Amino acid sequence: MAVKLKMLNNSDLIPLIAEHSGYYRYEISDILQSLAVVVSYAIKEGHDVRIKGLGTFSYKKPRPCKNYSPYTGRYMDTMTKAGCKFKPDKLFSNLLNMSNEEFIKLTTKRDKNELGE
Repeated sequence: MAVKLKMLNNSDLIPLIAEHSGYYRYEISDILQSLAVVVSYAIKEGHDVRIKGLGTFSYKKPRPCKNYSPYTGRYMDTMTKAGCKFKPDKLFSNLLNMSNEEFIKLTTKRDKNELGE
């Protein structure tokens, strides 16, 4: 039987970040909202956004494509939607590829030098 993985949303992430960082939950909530607004604005303006230890968000340009319409029986020229690409940082990728024991041992230490930075 396949195990269904749970997607974490803000109500799950905020207490985890608050516990790990020592900040209050309302502060974390405000920071996440501000981060979403600033990153989306920067990407919309055509800038790449790199968050050290997480990765790089970049603008994905819309491109032309042909789609078949069964209603008319013709191909139509359309554009794909603009979007966002994400490329994980090396540290982030390394953390994902660690065993659970190594990950817990490493992330419970707050010293940045322990994370390889």
